[in-house]
Amino acid sequence: MKIDTPSIGQLFSLSRDPVVCERNGLIVSMNPSAVTLFGSDLTRHLISEIVPETVLSVREYPFIASAVIEGKTATISCTSFADLRLFSFIIPDLGEEKPVQLPFSVYIRELANTIKVTSGQIMHQSERYHDEKMDRYAAIMLHNSSKLKRLVSNYSLLTACMSNTQPFQPITVSVNQICAAVVEAVFDLAQAHGIKLEFVPETEVLASVDPELCRVMLLNLLSNSLINTPSGGKIQLILRANTTQFSITVADNGNGIPPEELSGIFSRYNKPVVLDSGQISAGLGLAVAEQIARLHNGTIIIQSAPGKGSTIAARFTRKSDTTLMVPWSGYGTTLTDSVMTELSTWLTWKDYSRDSAD
Repeated sequence: MKIDTPSIGQLFSLSRDPVVCERNGLIVSMNPSAVTLFGSDLTRHLISEIVPETVLSVREYPFIASAVIEGKTATISCTSFADLRLFSFIIPDLGEEKPVQLPFSVYIRELANTIKVTSGQIMHQSERYHDEKMDRYAAIMLHNSSKLKRLVSNYSLLTACMSNTQPFQPITVSVNQICAAVVEAVFDLAQAHGIKLEFVPETEVLASVDPELCRVMLLNLLSNSLINTPSGGKIQLILRANTTQFSITVADNGNGIPPEELSGIFSRYNKPVVLDSGQISAGLGLAVAEQIARLHNGTIIIQSAPGKGSTIAARFTRKSDTTLMVPWSGYGTTLTDSVMTELSTWLTWKDYSRDSAD
């Protein structure tokens, strides 16, 4: 069925968000807000002139994606209607994009590390004297030091990315190796919480990426799924590729993301810290993942339905630079330590206890 284009244009003419309608690769309608955003009416131009290919190649609707549009961070909402695709662009307020500086982040990290070392000593003493209560206190301290360290690290990484000071060191490596190592490190923890976690490599991918940042991105995506997947659920980390792109997808059958939260899912610095049942979250995980994807000229695609689960994919243009083909010595910090920090919002103090460590 072919939809009358002028009618569609009138439907979105009063929308405050920029809306672009596309058919067969061509822009067929733009509302006034979209004309203002892009500087002119681009009707009959190619949609690829304004929307990245990593977003255009998605064929399952609806979805939410991150992108840089006209030099501005944007969230793109896409849905289909008959023979049309409708792209809605959500541009955050400038104040929302202003990074929060943390001049004392080094000192806060030092405090977190001191708490970690102290809790380790207390845990050692609890083992010596068989004191279960002391072991519990030490585990609570260790858990909270991990949450504090993750919070500071996320803020610092976002600030560095937004000020273009984040170190970025891509090398050509096996993406399969990175994914497999992360899943292996998280597998036992997921199993202990009754969640089945598996890595599904549909192909072998050799690409130029920053291994350390990819690890942080994957752990943040997994953290989001683990938080929203109850015991008995299943999470898959799927690696796909074609000749031009590759994607790393985290798919779960958990609770899903409420529709009212999707439009602001990549926002940062505007979510209050939530104190609920001992969990502390500033809602920065997906914002961190989005920034890391952007450093790799990629994007994050989110599809979610309440009660049915979520699918979050990091999609990248496939590049392999042989000049960057150097041996990869592995992660700079032990992956186990990184997992216990990056997943601390999902984990409980019991995961940090002596019995759990054993």
